[in-house]
Amino acid sequence: MLPSKLSPTAYFLPTTRTPTVDAPSAILLFSWMGAHIRHMSKFIDYYHTELFPNSPIILVLCTTRGFVARANVQAALVEPAYATFKSLDIDASNVLVHIFSNGGVRLFRTFVSLTPTKSFSPRMLVMDSAPGKATLRSAINAFTIDTKGFIMRVFMVIFVGFWFSLWRLKDMVIGKGSLLDRQRAWFVDGKAIDETTKRLFLYSDEDDLVQSEFVEEVIKELEGKGFPVWSRNFGQTRHVGHMRAKPQEYWGEIARVWKE
Repeated sequence: MLPSKLSPTAYFLPTTRTPTVDAPSAILLFSWMGAHIRHMSKFIDYYHTELFPNSPIILVLCTTRGFVARANVQAALVEPAYATFKSLDIDASNVLVHIFSNGGVRLFRTFVSLTPTKSFSPRMLVMDSAPGKATLRSAINAFTIDTKGFIMRVFMVIFVGFWFSLWRLKDMVIGKGSLLDRQRAWFVDGKAIDETTKRLFLYSDEDDLVQSEFVEEVIKELEGKGFPVWSRNFGQTRHVGHMRAKPQEYWGEIARVWKE
């Protein structure tokens, strides 16, 4: 079943039934940068047909332009999804949030910024291939992953390297960390997402965009604060490719942590 389109980047799959007591009141999906609805449909289908068939699903896509946009532009892109969530009239404490890569973190942070309290603590937060750090390697991989042809890739590598250097220089001049560093700090400080939320990290050693050591740094920091954390390293799987490579293990982890 296909979700209805709320805007160019927001989708909604309603339900005619009330979710059971052991299911999420709603599922919020925040995609990786550049993902299309066809990529996310596999996740929507499994949630809707197998795992939690009576839970409404809201999806927000992250475009490349939207990822680097100003906060007010990003807020306008996420607003239709937030308005739909508000219309459900449910509490965040029984919501499942599923985030993909740094693009998903960016979207979720914007979503939280739209709430009156600037905070949102779901029952469970799934982190697929996130969060990462701002490195030249990860930036080049992120922006060239779908580039075809040797000449075009060389051009993109030079362009991204130049853009990345300017971006980091600007951050140094104004005394701010990179966008990804600020997202990581926001994610772990316990203010926007408190200690009641269960956090599940799904990552791998072979991820070229978000290296496993960066994810494990966040895991250790959260564990040090006493937050409930689960994790699964899928080993050789690619960035946001864990579900495709090992679907039973992937969905099994989500179902297990939700029920615990």
